[in-house]
Order: sequence, then structure tokens, then C-alpha cells
Amino acid sequence: MKKIFRFFLLLLYGCGQSMAQSIAPTGGGDPCLSCTPPSWTSTGVISHVSTLTNLGGFSSIKWLEPGTNNPGSVLPPPSGASTFLTIVAQANQPTNQPHEVSTMVTGLTAGHVYTLSSEIMTARIGNFAGSPPTFGTYGADILIKVDDGLVTKHVLVPSDDWTTFSVTWTATDTDAKISFVVPLTSSLKAGPINIDVTQNAITDLCKAGLNQVTLQGNSVKATCPTNTADITTFVTGQAPPGTSVVWYRDPQHTPGKEVADPHNASGGQVGIKYYAFYWDAGLNCFNTNNSVAEVVVEAAPLCNPIKCLAGTDQVWLGTEKVFASCPDSLGNLNKATIDKKPLGVIVRWFDNPYHSGQWIEDITAVKPGTYYVFYYDPLSDCYNTAESKIMVTVEVNCPCAAEGTTVTISNASLVNECPKLTVNLNKASLATAPNGTELVWFNNPNHSGSPVIDPTVVGAGVYYAFYYDPIIKCYNTDNSTAQVVAVVMPCVDLTPVLDIDDVDFTETAERDFIVRIKELNGSNTFDEIGFSLTKPSGFEVTYQFFNSNSNVSGGIQNQNSNWQFSENSKLITITSKPGVIIAGKGEAIIGFHLKRKNGVPFNTIQNITPTIVTGNAGGDVNPKNNNTVTNLITTK
Repeated sequence: MKKIFRFFLLLLYGCGQSMAQSIAPTGGGDPCLSCTPPSWTSTGVISHVSTLTNLGGFSSIKWLEPGTNNPGSVLPPPSGASTFLTIVAQANQPTNQPHEVSTMVTGLTAGHVYTLSSEIMTARIGNFAGSPPTFGTYGADILIKVDDGLVTKHVLVPSDDWTTFSVTWTATDTDAKISFVVPLTSSLKAGPINIDVTQNAITDLCKAGLNQVTLQGNSVKATCPTNTADITTFVTGQAPPGTSVVWYRDPQHTPGKEVADPHNASGGQVGIKYYAFYWDAGLNCFNTNNSVAEVVVEAAPLCNPIKCLAGTDQVWLGTEKVFASCPDSLGNLNKATIDKKPLGVIVRWFDNPYHSGQWIEDITAVKPGTYYVFYYDPLSDCYNTAESKIMVTVEVNCPCAAEGTTVTISNASLVNECPKLTVNLNKASLATAPNGTELVWFNNPNHSGSPVIDPTVVGAGVYYAFYYDPIIKCYNTDNSTAQVVAVVMPCVDLTPVLDIDDVDFTETAERDFIVRIKELNGSNTFDEIGFSLTKPSGFEVTYQFFNSNSNVSGGIQNQNSNWQFSENSKLITITSKPGVIIAGKGEAIIGFHLKRKNGVPFNTIQNITPTIVTGNAGGDVNPKNNNTVTNLITTK
């Protein structure tokens, strides 16, 4: 009866273990704005469930055909779902807050290696609710994170085409948090990023699988004179390809509890339990962390007990302290003097007095601390004592490499270099860090709390420099005077404005218009400026190469002499000449002339659009306001 009950217990447990991990899919749900797919959450970003034609399924917000401002549809997601997740970062968000969508993966096995595969792409959208419509930009990049940064993959998002991106990690628990994170930087392109994740997106790479080892029995009596038994004969069936069956003396495969020779498993004095596992040696992972594949080796009756050669005496140790070597601060326990070691035993060291857990395999390079020594009989698998009273302390007596050094600061104030909105603190230090030290920064003069994670990209504030010895864990001073003030100034923000007295054109009408390139942030441009102007097919657009008076709002002097002009059948490209800048809060004025062509039907509406050229915009950091659309109308 007990065997039948145990069979059903194994069957039920095996079924539970066979349940694969799962992740909530991003597609298939109803489209919606400012929402997430079921089981997903959004923090610091706007998320939507989109269709092939509309962001969030909203009728007036449409995907655009690649390279145009015409409504179109994106490619279907590879999963075949009718909807997918879209996230859009919000501009000017605090960088110390998460900007992510996330979900939980369940059904994992700790120690197994998993891969998440996702399809990602970016596309442009147009909002056709107003007149004129507005058009967005592409998204730039995204991070895929597992368990809040345990594993992070940086993805440069492809435009208009789904691409597979994978991230691999080793599970530490049964659940894991998966996040898609928009990194907020000064170069943030706040365009939509589309994500397609299927329910089967998680792959378990561990060959050991999840099933329990199947056994044909669960107890055996040891035989004399060795008081051992062969427990390998209890295993039925084949191990998964690429794995082997291993045995431990506990159901959690704790290091140090391995059975060296399962063909000769000891019965001990009162019987010993052994647990079987499938093991993938390549990834060092097991089928389970709680084996129920148990075999009890009962002690052989009337056998003369094998004497434990380790004895019962404490280890005789003539050394109580070992000093670590410099500068690595690692100690060698071989320096401890051991005498009177019994024959047939070996010496084992542990970091605890009860020889629990894994013994220290490399005793020549141990960290500072206290270590306990035992005699061990490998044949009888026994120690001299359950609790060692004999210990050695490894101490560090190395000089601090940072002591007596001083950080030399070349510039007590640093300003960001546009288009970056961060400061590189390392530019304030002239000297190379002394040998054995590294330069670290804190936001206080007493190195309290955590150091600055990345001193090359810090925000505005006051920072203090230290030299730090990472081996001895000491600083050059407890009160730094190497102070730097980081100042973040606003960077260039350009936007075009088109001024014209009237947009209605009769058959003979012609008039001037001007394009104002305005700077909004109060920062001078520092690079070449370029913008394009569309050429509506029903109108002739002309211009002069020298300054003149444009007949707009009673007459405005333009600055055409500062600009170079070129054109093709669709666009006029205007580029600033060398040395031309637009002052902070200032503007440049470029004049044009517009004439309706003959034969254009009345009530024709065409637009003319000045667009600042991305990457050739005088240091502009805000691509969201880089164009403006003006509708021209033909009348009788």
C-alpha cells in the first residue's frame, strides 16, 4: 500500500514539475489607448495595445508608410496576433525613476538557464485629428531587463521591420520580472516602440528538463562487509539526452553532499537516504531543486562497524593567525601548522565550525575571516568531530594604496557639452590614479552612501573626488576637498515657423512668405543648420541668394545671404553658411516667393512644410518640434 501511495505521489509531483514556464503574451487583446495587455504593467511610460493601422486602435492616430507622411499599416507581428504592445517614453521625465513595461514569468526552476525571445520594431505615427496633422519620429533604443537589472540587453530598435532580440539568464527563483525599459537620455527620441511577445517566448536551455528521476523501488539493505549497496540499479528509463543521473545525500543537491560512488553507497549506522537527479554538466543545472526520487540504504545487519580513521580528537594546530598577502589580501591556509594527522585521512577546511555546506577547495587564496579545520576519512565518509574548536583567522595587514594621495582637480566647475544634458566628472581630474587605486566620486565630502555609478554622465550638483583602494577598501581621506560643481545648461532647441499673409490663392495670386528658424532654450547654435522645404506641385517656389525685403506683415528683412540653397523635384534644401549661428532665444529669417501654377483646379489643398534636418540642426536636442505644416488653397 505504501508503494502504491508513493507511486501516485511521484506521479503527481512529476506532473507539477512538468508544467513549463510561461509569460503573458502582448498580443491578441482588444486595442486600447493608455493601457497594457493583461498581466503587464506600465511605469513612467505611456503604453497602448495597437493594431496594424492605428496606435492604440485610435482612429485618428495612424501608422505612417515608411519614408512618407501618408497613413499606412505596419508589418504584422511575427506571432500572428492582431494586436501588439506599443510604448512611448515621455519627454522631460526624471531619470531616477523607472520607465518601463513589465510582467512576471512564472514556473521557472532556480539554476536553469532561460532565453526570452521578443520581436521589436519602431514606426512613425501621424495624428490626423487636427488641421494640419502632426507627425512623430522613430524611437531609438530600449533595454530588456530580467529581475531589475540582473541581466540587461541594450537594443537599437530597427525601423518599420520586426526583428528578433533575445536575452538569456540563469533563474534564481521560480518567478522573474521581465521589463522593457526606455533609457532616458539627452538624445531620447520619444517615438513609439512596438513589442511582440508570445506565450511561448521563454525557452528552458537546461537539458535536464523538469521531470523527476523514475525509480523502481525505494529501499535496499546494505551488505557486509562494506555496509554498502549499489543504488544505480533503481533508476529506470533513459536520462534526457546530454544529461546523466547523479546522487546526493539531500533532496536539494546541496554542494558537498554529492555521492562520489553511488555503486557503493553507505548504509551508515542507521540507514542513509539518497536522492537522484538528472544533471546537465554543460550548464551545471538539475531537473529539480527538490528531488522525491529517494532511495534508503538500510544498514547491513550484524556487520562489524568500519572504524572511522579520522578519530574523535580535535585537529592539532600550531597556528592561530595567518596574514593575507599584499596587495590581493588573500590568505594561504597551508601556512597553518598541522601535526599528528592520522593515517588515511585528509584535512578539510570550512568557514563554519560544523562542516556544513561546501568545504574550501582552494585553501591557498581565501578571503579574510575565520576558518575551521577537520580530519576527514573519505572511505567511511566521516569527520573527526561534529563541531571543530580549532580555527585560524586570516587577517589583512596591508597598507592602503590610497593613503597619502591627493586628488588634483583641474576645473572646479564643469558644464555639459550639448547636445548632452549630462556632465563627465572625470574631465575635472588631471592626474592618473595611483597604482592600486581608482578614482571614485560621491555627492558628499565624507564618502558616505554609495559612490556615483557612472561619473561620465551625472546631472547637476556638487561632487567630491576620492582615490579608493578596492582591495583594502579604504580612501585617501575621510573629508575630500576635491570638489566639482556640475552645471547642466539647456541645449539648443530649434523649431520652424512659416509666416504668410494669406493662404488662399486665386489664379493669378503670388506672394512672399518667410521661414523663421527660432531657438527656444536660450542657447546659441554651434553647428551647421539645415532645413528642407517641400515644393507643392501646384505652386512655384522661388528665392533670392541675397538679403532682401520680404512682403510679409508689411515688410520684413530676410537674411538669405547667410544661407545656401539647393533643390530637387520635391524639396528645397537650405543650409547655413560657415560661421552663421542663431543666438539663444533668437531667430533666423529666410525669404521665399510663392506663385500658383496655371491650370491647377480651384479648391485644391496642398501643404508646404519646413522641416529641420535631423543630425544637421545646429545642436538641436528636441526633434519633436522640427517641422510645421501650412495648407495652401486654390480659389477662383
